[in-house]
This record gives sequence, structure tokens and C-alpha cells, in this order.
Amino acid sequence: MPNSAPDCRCAADAELPQLITKKADDSEEECEWDRNIAKEPGGRNRAVNVHQQIQLRGVRLGTLLQNSIGLFKGESPEAADDDDPYKLSKECKEDPGLDYFLSHAWTMSSIPKTLFLLVHFNRKAMIVLSTILALLVGIVKLVMFIMKYDGWMMSMMPGSINAGIVGYFLGLFFGHWILPTRKKTIFVDKACIRQCRARHDMEYDKELLEKDNPEETHIMPAMRQRTLSSGSKIMSDPTDCPACLEMKAGIDRIGDYLEHSSTLLVVLHCDYFTRLWCVYEFACFLRRHKPKDIHIISPQGVALCLIGPVLIITLKVLKGSLLESPHEYIVSFLTGLVWLLIDMIAVCELSDYTSKTLSENIGVPLRSFKIAETHCAFESDRDLIYDNIGQDYGRISLFESFIQQRVSQSLIDAHLRVPCLTCIAMAIPIFWASTERTVQWVTTMSEISHPGALIAAEMVMVIIYISVTYPIAVSIMIRVRRCLKSKILLALTLTLGACVAQVFVRKCGESGPQWFTLVMAVTLLHAFTVAWLHRNLWPAGMPSPIDKCAPTVH
Repeated sequence: MPNSAPDCRCAADAELPQLITKKADDSEEECEWDRNIAKEPGGRNRAVNVHQQIQLRGVRLGTLLQNSIGLFKGESPEAADDDDPYKLSKECKEDPGLDYFLSHAWTMSSIPKTLFLLVHFNRKAMIVLSTILALLVGIVKLVMFIMKYDGWMMSMMPGSINAGIVGYFLGLFFGHWILPTRKKTIFVDKACIRQCRARHDMEYDKELLEKDNPEETHIMPAMRQRTLSSGSKIMSDPTDCPACLEMKAGIDRIGDYLEHSSTLLVVLHCDYFTRLWCVYEFACFLRRHKPKDIHIISPQGVALCLIGPVLIITLKVLKGSLLESPHEYIVSFLTGLVWLLIDMIAVCELSDYTSKTLSENIGVPLRSFKIAETHCAFESDRDLIYDNIGQDYGRISLFESFIQQRVSQSLIDAHLRVPCLTCIAMAIPIFWASTERTVQWVTTMSEISHPGALIAAEMVMVIIYISVTYPIAVSIMIRVRRCLKSKILLALTLTLGACVAQVFVRKCGESGPQWFTLVMAVTLLHAFTVAWLHRNLWPAGMPSPIDKCAPTVH
């Protein structure tokens, strides 16, 4: 008796599902389209040759992000040959392996889909570029101050906050050109499988029939509609069309694409698990790979990455400036505390909203998933996908159980976490503000002992605050309603201690370097303690943030 939830396994090439295929009586897999072609002289040989010549293709990540809006908008029948999306993959012919397989619903708008991909792949560039520009502006201002330059450039130069905002959005839209990831390859159905302009073929064949045999126009073969991966609509004429044959051969190799892809990249949408092609891709990949190889791009992660810059822009508009007097320690303390609370409340509310949305649109349907209730652009594909599911899972009921139990729980567990890189992207504006505040502090103080030590202490404190304290504080806000333990109170105390340590750093300016050793010791102790809590805070039975057995939500 087969298990209700089959284990993940890597199937051999012979076991891979061959899409759009059926079993012939002689146990040889034969395509219905190929049988039609075989009736024509030389048709069968031509079909076999096309299948043998088809090669796995991928798109460079930089190329995809540059052309994503036009690619996801869809192709109009009147599009020129130069706009053929298949040309995007010409740089990656015969790629031995793919880094990503993009699985998405074509019902989703192209603009948010492009934004999701940009944030997912360019987060590191956003953080690094904004940090470099903020530091560069701060260093230039300090050099001008040391050289006692007081010209127009000093007054016209923007602050570190403005430079950080510019760098953040430059990294968002152009970061894929400065990171090594731009050379990675990704599978996108429309760009990696040649598309057939079926409308052109239909009109051309009809014109020939009407011209040669006007009375036999009615015998023209009926057009068949089919879909590509993720629901992309196509029309195919079952005749000896080279473009149709190549497209058909590419669709047959979807199993090979999934097998040779290292990561399944899912652009989550409320319609995703209602599309039969999307569900099949997800389950087919999970059957061959580990769950940790599935990366889910959700609206939650994108919104969190944009909270920090939006918040600091709003504060600058409302207050006119985010700079505080260097002597007002209590104001500096409250500024950091208010920022932390605003961001954590935003995370908490966004998590609640996202959880409700996921529960209503994805969670409930998955727990009662029935493959018969999924949508398919053309019902002719349904039986063919059913056959392949039967080959992989034995019965349709086992496939449904697999989706209801394993996929559903993996999505719920994954959405209860916020990746550390996302937290850093949220909190990086604090670094811009700290850099600008430190530069103003140094340039306005008349006498400072050991200014280099003070600047180093301030920067180290802010970096630790962003990379260690902030992620655990965000995680606490998400879990506080589910787990009220002494560890939470201890972690909150340490979070407030980060702000108090900044006050100690300010004291170094008046009390001398003897405070520096104490501040560094407190900082290191704080970092190690919070790191330990970050590993052990999670309640029993809940997935840990370092759990490697669940999909990752970004």
C-alpha cells in the first residue's frame, strides 16, 4: 500500500515526467501530435529530429531583470521579430545547469512581479550601495572639515541620509549589474521555449487553401489551443510547422528543466495554487529536490524591505531634518527607540495582514486542495498533466494529500519568519542617520579627545544594532502573542541596552577614552547574548529561523 505522503526522491531521467505525452499500445511513449505528423511523408523523422536537437536554455539574470516588464506583459500578435522573448536566452545555450526555475502565475500583473524580483535579487546591492554612498559623503565632509574648507561645495553637498536613499533605490533598479549574480541563469518558459506565432500560421494556411481549393476550405484542420508552463496561452496548429514542433519539444522537457534547476523561485500570488500548471511545477520540483531549495517571494518581504526608506523619507518631510543635537543624549536615545517601535509595529501589523491574506486565499484552499478545482487555461492540458501526476505519485489522491499536508504546512511555517537580510534592509536607514549625526557631532564640537575612537565606537554600535539586535527585536514582535516567556523580557531589555550603549558612546566625548573599553565590552557581550537568544528563543514545535527543512520566504 503506498504511503499517503511520498518522500522526496531524485528520479532518474527515465522516470522524469514527460509532459504532453501518452502511452501507446506498444508501451512506447508517443505524442498525439507526433502521431498526426507521422501520417505525412517524412513527418515522423522530422519530429524525432526536432526532439533530439532541442537544448536546455536559460536567461541571464541581469537580462531578465532588465527586460522583465516587457516579458511579463505578454506578446501581442503584431509583435515584431526583434521582440521575440526567445532571443533573451541565446546567451545560455546548452547550459549544464540552471540556477533558478521561475514559477509564477501569468494572471499576476507585470509591474508588481518585476518589483518582487528586483527586491529579491538586489537586496544586497541596495544595502551595500547605500552604505557606501552614506559613508563616502560622511568621509568627504570630515576631510573638508579637517582641511578647514568652507566653500560652496560644503554647503551644497547632501547629507548621508539623502545619499543613502539615492544609493538604496539605485541598488534596487540597477543592482543586478554590479553583483556576480547577474551571470546566473534562470528558466522562464516564454524566453526559454520557442513560441509559435499560431495566428500567422493559421491565416497563412487558410489563405493557401482558399487560393488553391476554395471549395475545400472546410477541411482545414481545427486549431488547437494549448498552454505553456505557468499558464502562458498559445495556439498550435497540428501540422508540419517547425516552430510548433520545436515549441512542443521544449514543453516536453519541462521535467528536465526542473531536474537541472538548483532552486525553484516562486512568485507568490493569490491565484498561484489555483493554477494547475503552477501546482504541478511546485509538486514536481519538490518531488526531486529538498524543500530548502524552494524560495518563495511574497509581498510581505518586499513591503518590509521598503519600510525603512519610506519611514525615513516621511520623517524628513515631517520634521525637515532627522539630525539631533549631539548634547541631548535623551533625545538621541528616544530617536532610536521610536524608530525601533515604529518598525516593529509595522512588521507586526503587516504580518497579521499577510497571515490573514494567506489563510483566506492560500492556506484554506491548500488544506482542502482538490485538483479538480484548479483552473487551466485550456482543459485539453488537464488529462495530460493527470497522466504525468499518476506516473510520479501513483494516484491523484496521493498527490492531493501531498499538497494538503506537506506543501500547506511548509508555506505556513515559512511565513512565520523574517529573514535577517530583510531586517537589515529595513534598518539600514538607521546607519545613514547615525553617519550624518556623527559627522555633525564631530564638526560642531570644539574639542574632542580621540575623535577616531569615538567615531569607531559609534559605527560599531550601530552596525551591531542593525545586524544583531534589530532582527531579534522584529522576531520577538512576531512571536510575542504566541510565546510569553522570560527570554522575551531579557531580549527586550538587551534591545533597550543597545540604545543606552549609544548614550555611553556620547559620554566618551566628555569623559575621555576611559569609557571606550567599557563600551566595547558591553557591545560584545550584548552581541553574543542576542545571538544566543536568536537561536534558542523559538518555542518548541515551531520552526527555527535556521531550519533547513522548510522553504524560505523572502
